Amino acid sequence: MTRGAGHSPSDSSTEGLSGPAVSTVDLWRTSPEGSKLYVVVELGPDREALFMVDTGASVSVVSASLAAELALESHRARGELVGLGGSSPWHKAVLPELTIGQHHFTDIDVAVGVPGVPRSAGAVPLAGILGNNIWQHFVVQIDYVSNEMVLALPGNIDIPSTATPLFFNGQHPRATVEVYGDHEGVRVSDTLLLEVDTGAQGLVLSGGAPRNLSSLATEGVEPLFGIGA
Repeated sequence: MTRGAGHSPSDSSTEGLSGPAVSTVDLWRTSPEGSKLYVVVELGPDREALFMVDTGASVSVVSASLAAELALESHRARGELVGLGGSSPWHKAVLPELTIGQHHFTDIDVAVGVPGVPRSAGAVPLAGILGNNIWQHFVVQIDYVSNEMVLALPGNIDIPSTATPLFFNGQHPRATVEVYGDHEGVRVSDTLLLEVDTGAQGLVLSGGAPRNLSSLATEGVEPLFGIGA
């Protein structure tokens, strides 16, 4: 696997992060129609690993096998990780270094061996997921057609006037969207605040159906898999 080339008008750095103002990174899928996105990162000299891009995760996760391979020391962390599959206690470790594109991180907090995190992407072993303790440092631009991701430090990329406002609470990005449907020839709609989650497949509404869309709701029987299950 190859890494995307980067470019920058100048180099900058924040605590634990160094690199150019802007860089472009190649994204990968398990098939041309695959809905999930993956990125190859470096975990040290001559050590590459495949991670899933997951903007729905508040913290990055590494597999138990990778943690053992890197001899990471972990300890039980406070609270639980909550996802589609429920909640799960978690163990915390510190990943010494990670390079994505031309951006280099040091001492990254990661969860270890979380239930529900995929173990592979197709036939390729998956090292874990990269969550918002990575993405929160950047303005992230994802091109699904070209399979590229632009990572820009704040103030170094133009935001289109047509962009939808994004609300980030330090853990999850959310956006207000209009959802439409048709019930017996009548158009119904509702305004919803939804998480922007590249790790999810399709649109998932939690809890009961929104009031204006309740006429379209049916009971699902398919299991939903994610963190916690």
